[in-house]
Amino acid sequence: MTQKDILRMCSNRCEIELENAEVILFEEDKINFLGDGDEWIIIDLSKSFNKFENVIRENKNWKFCHKDEVNIDISHKYFEIPEEGYYCIIDWQQPEEKKFDSSQINAEERYSYNYTVMIYDPATKKIYSYSLDT
Repeated sequence: MTQKDILRMCSNRCEIELENAEVILFEEDKINFLGDGDEWIIIDLSKSFNKFENVIRENKNWKFCHKDEVNIDISHKYFEIPEEGYYCIIDWQQPEEKKFDSSQINAEERYSYNYTVMIYDPATKKIYSYSLDT
């Protein structure tokens, strides 16, 4: 995937245009031909963070959080959960109008998961994105 493709994909996922951004990391661990597996992306927004920060403050799908409030494992050798930042969780198994409602992600009756967690760190001006497809 090209940098432009990755930015377009991430913009579509979080429904916010990522302008003047730079992809620092794109790594995936797909385990079969269906595309199942993990995906990690780091995006640098230092050239356009003001516009992005204004948009996420107004966007109900992005929520402010502290590090100790994040209880989903997105650990990776390049990721660090910020002390405080913004996050959104996109549940791809929900209907379009409910895909930002993450209350069902840990439901015990699920046999598979397909979600994306995006965390914005205002201190570093970076977005950390993790996707799981099972």
